[in-house]
Amino acid sequence: MTTTADNDGTVYPDCLSLPLNAFRPQKNGSLVRLTQVDIDRFDLFMDKQYRSLNYMDVILWLNNVGSVQELAAGDYITLPEKSDLDTFYIKYRVV
Repeated sequence: MTTTADNDGTVYPDCLSLPLNAFRPQKNGSLVRLTQVDIDRFDLFMDKQYRSLNYMDVILWLNNVGSVQELAAGDYITLPEKSDLDTFYIKYRVV
């Protein structure tokens, strides 16, 4: 994973620089039907699912969704197990 530095020197990891094609879950994920509230507050939905906002972009990418704005109420997305996401992040983290 690469990092990006802000003008003030703050460094942020760039999760989309992860080799997402290498993600191989060990467990079956959950198929979740989204409500309009889930879409409108996708950050709260992710926090409820994973207790973290770190996976938002990865979850969208894994579901072939470019942006939350592409989702509609009633759409289904697959949510991998948190342990699989954590293992993946650890393997490809910034060292």
